[in-house]
Amino acid sequence: PRVPRCATSVYAVSMLDGGRVGGRVFVDEATGFAWRAEFYHQRGVETWMFEGWERVAVSETDEVAVPRLAHRTHAEGQVTTFRAESTSSASEDRETYAALPSSSVAPWASERAWSGDDATIATCRGEGGHILVKATLESSDDGGASLTDWFVLDTASTGLAVAPHVADAVSMPSFGSMAIVGVAAPLEGALRRGKKLSVGALSLSSPIFMEQNLDGALRVPNGERLAGVIGLSVLGAHAIVRIHAPLRVPGSRDPPKLDVRVFRPEAYEPSAEIERAWEPVVFIDGVPYVECSYTIANDGFQGVTEMTTERRGLFKLALGTGGGGVVLGDRVAVEADVANRTKALQPGGIMSGPGESAGRLQRVGDEIVTGRIETVRFKSFEFKNVRAVVHLDGAPPDADLSPHADGAACADLFRGCEFVLDLRPSNPRIAVCPP
Repeated sequence: PRVPRCATSVYAVSMLDGGRVGGRVFVDEATGFAWRAEFYHQRGVETWMFEGWERVAVSETDEVAVPRLAHRTHAEGQVTTFRAESTSSASEDRETYAALPSSSVAPWASERAWSGDDATIATCRGEGGHILVKATLESSDDGGASLTDWFVLDTASTGLAVAPHVADAVSMPSFGSMAIVGVAAPLEGALRRGKKLSVGALSLSSPIFMEQNLDGALRVPNGERLAGVIGLSVLGAHAIVRIHAPLRVPGSRDPPKLDVRVFRPEAYEPSAEIERAWEPVVFIDGVPYVECSYTIANDGFQGVTEMTTERRGLFKLALGTGGGGVVLGDRVAVEADVANRTKALQPGGIMSGPGESAGRLQRVGDEIVTGRIETVRFKSFEFKNVRAVVHLDGAPPDADLSPHADGAACADLFRGCEFVLDLRPSNPRIAVCPP
């Protein structure tokens, strides 16, 4: 969008919901027309840019000003453009004024339903520590078979993604395109509308997915293919998720039993331990971050022997990222001298993430090392000897970390604990405690 050069006044605004949504409007002092608006809410900052203002007569005595072009940049990163073709006045009659437009809005609206207060979900870990759950997609064809397959939980994804072969198998219609922020950079793909998605006791009708080839994203046990990604449109808005992730019993051949439950928010009753462990989550660019304390390991490598002090910073909750407990930002790597302070190793092979043109699929270079973090401490729980990935030459574009963050807390970090995600916009929070 075009950015005008003009004398501008800025006005603060407070909107609905008790003033929880605020923002500011940039107004051209010469014309009195707004050319930019920013709205601040739990998901981040939503920006509007306006062009082509025109005055339109709506009666013999009154006129209104309308923009012919508006660009909306969502907090999640996608951009929508609106073009006004005509302007007309509406009746002041309340029923007429509040009526929905004659379109297919209602049938496309997603609705949720619960078959119970909670349910256990078939689950396992991927090779990189990713948390996989079995979810069911109903066919859009009358009489068609439903499909139950593995989906990865990703708190850093702002939407839902589905693999093309799964969408075709349940006859999901395709339309338009969109971009979502997830494990890698913002990715674009065709939109696919499902009939119903069921995760445990929760069902969503008419869910909208972004089609994405996920074959290179992560490895699913037993050679199966990943069906899709379940992101914040389910995890954040509709449910409370509890994940019980114990460690392997010493001497046992069996892997630790991962347990995932999805609760109806109104019916969830946290234990006293969970109540004590709640800590706030903040949203930056539409994805959740939590503040943690951490200590870089001091192994005396290359002559560095001074003690490392505990640091505190924001970490992106990125359950869709595996292969390590934490990804540290390049700023922290430089400030804490991570490469010289820990016995860093250079991993070999390929690091991969979902995506086609923008996803991570690159060979590990000399400037990418894995180091050790002594402790990562939440309010009521502490992880020890955490494997960290560090990019010494600067964070890659697909890391999508906020400049305010110290790194990302990944799926492999959450072992030997129980954690609860309540990411509803009214009061987003997380609790981490012993299993």
